[in-house]
Amino acid sequence: MSSSIHSRNGEPSEHLDPNSASGDGLTSSVDSIWNVAPLDKIRFAALATYLYHADRQKVVETQEPPEGVEPDIDNTPSSLKKRFLDRLAMLLANQKRAIDPPREHSIERPTYANVTATALAESDNKITVWIAKNDGLDKRDIEFVDKLSSWLNKLADLERCEIHKISLMPTSDTFWHHVVDFSRSRIDFEIAGIRKELKNWEKCEKTLREKLKTGDKALESLLSRIGKLVHDCACESAFKYSKPILERAHYIRSDRNVTRLLACLKPRPSQTDARDRSVGATAHQQTKAGATLEKVWRYIGFLGRYLSSWKSFIHFVLKFPNHRFHLERIQPLDLKSFRSDLTKQVLLKEIKTLTKNEKIQNKLENILEDDMPDRFAVHCEMQLLIYFDMHPEHNCFRYLGCSKKPCWMCSVILESHGRFCTKSSHGQRVGFWGLDGPQKLSSLVSAVRKLQEKMEARVEQLSKGPTNRQQNRRNQMSTIDLSTPEERRMGEEQIRKMSEGWGIVWFFEYYLNLLKQKLSESPDILRLALVGFRHLGLAKRWRLTLHMNIGRPVECFGTRWGPINMSTHYGERLVTKIVFEAGTFGNQVELLKDWGWHEEDLLYRGWAGERSFEDGPVLVRSYKIYWRTCVS
Repeated sequence: MSSSIHSRNGEPSEHLDPNSASGDGLTSSVDSIWNVAPLDKIRFAALATYLYHADRQKVVETQEPPEGVEPDIDNTPSSLKKRFLDRLAMLLANQKRAIDPPREHSIERPTYANVTATALAESDNKITVWIAKNDGLDKRDIEFVDKLSSWLNKLADLERCEIHKISLMPTSDTFWHHVVDFSRSRIDFEIAGIRKELKNWEKCEKTLREKLKTGDKALESLLSRIGKLVHDCACESAFKYSKPILERAHYIRSDRNVTRLLACLKPRPSQTDARDRSVGATAHQQTKAGATLEKVWRYIGFLGRYLSSWKSFIHFVLKFPNHRFHLERIQPLDLKSFRSDLTKQVLLKEIKTLTKNEKIQNKLENILEDDMPDRFAVHCEMQLLIYFDMHPEHNCFRYLGCSKKPCWMCSVILESHGRFCTKSSHGQRVGFWGLDGPQKLSSLVSAVRKLQEKMEARVEQLSKGPTNRQQNRRNQMSTIDLSTPEERRMGEEQIRKMSEGWGIVWFFEYYLNLLKQKLSESPDILRLALVGFRHLGLAKRWRLTLHMNIGRPVECFGTRWGPINMSTHYGERLVTKIVFEAGTFGNQVELLKDWGWHEEDLLYRGWAGERSFEDGPVLVRSYKIYWRTCVS
């Protein structure tokens, strides 16, 4: 049996244009599912576009395991199939440009184009695997999958003992070298990321070793192995000789003590204790060390997946002896009929029926481009679903492998359709999301109708104002009293819980309310606000200006703000304004008016990761501190 990759219609790949995306003329405008009532293509596209830009709230229902931690090995046929499909999708999607330095293997293809989904069917000692990419497989993808297909069939012809020998010596296997060469740009990206963390890692390792004074040999050994890998990645030869790094990353990733090590710096010290200067400094060191450890571990986790994928392919062949492997590609679906009536003007007109908010309308008008209809695309999960709906003769395994978590739209469709399941959704709505199919696909029509109903319900919910959950949060905001030290301590704990559970937007709304009512009564509010900042992480930019005309010190993580003698050069100054840069959101709230201080009043500027509030932690992305000379 030939092992070459085939297209959806069964023609060998070498006779196909790898850039073709014809979709076999899947639907005509007459036969499209969008002509089935009550589906409305224009309404659907407007709903998807509006919700993507106006409602960025995630819809996440399940808790995922820590990033990069190797799951427990389960060798049941079902688990092996899932792992095989996920690892294959991950390998085909792992194309990313290196960041330091630029590499010759850099891929210019946008990230969304590489998202990959896979499906599998088993029958008569034959396993068929279907592969779909958002923008289709290119020539390089096809060549790699062709090599994979040949390799799987060669392995299937070997004795079990010979296959075990290969699994113990990856460097002796030709296909392992193909995996590394195919994934070179992404491997370089991860190695470059570790190189950039070398300076921070040295401080992180020191903090971790102080934390591990308990004599836990297993954790100390794991930490040493990670440290050696970090330093090896910093060598100039790391890009050229990356295979040993990948092997060591795999074995580190498989270590059962990884979760314990990651948890070492997770618990944050209570802010009550952090009022002491020395404890505040320790908290700062541990917070920075924890962030560095998580970054380094994320890179190592990705580097370790390549050998894990290669081994999972071998385990898969061992579980299904005497099988032949056949791989087919799914070409991207043709959305001509879906795009035919979608123009910028038509979409904007429909969006105006969804919202009267002129700010959002103007924002969408600026975002939408004249060539906007061409940007609508069918996600790879939907390509597979539609293909198998049109070919019910395939008795497929009910799991779709995915290179990343599916969007909320795909998740709703898959759940409503019922034929396939996959990873839990990342919960985000996606703009320019589309699909099409013939009217005879009744299950698909029903699933799309369910999705449109959910989007309509969410738009109606947004138009009514705050939900019950949102109103409960606002009621909770008004219950905090800061009039006594004891109540301030209780309020601090409540703020911390709010910031962790609510997310950044709701915390800022709470904080705005608190500032307006309490700042004049309690300068200690600055410290309480920073408790929330610290737990939010603040990965984006939000401009928050605090104005403080106070004559007494304010204590914040062991640092005293107020009348303070910074140095003999500056003399005694009074804190008048602190500007925090943190994040921006669609519905921006004006917190407090800027008093218009001039730039010459700027005394000190700091950035997260580089500077800190004297001994205390860096809690925001950036900050500026303005001072005025004290008048006697």
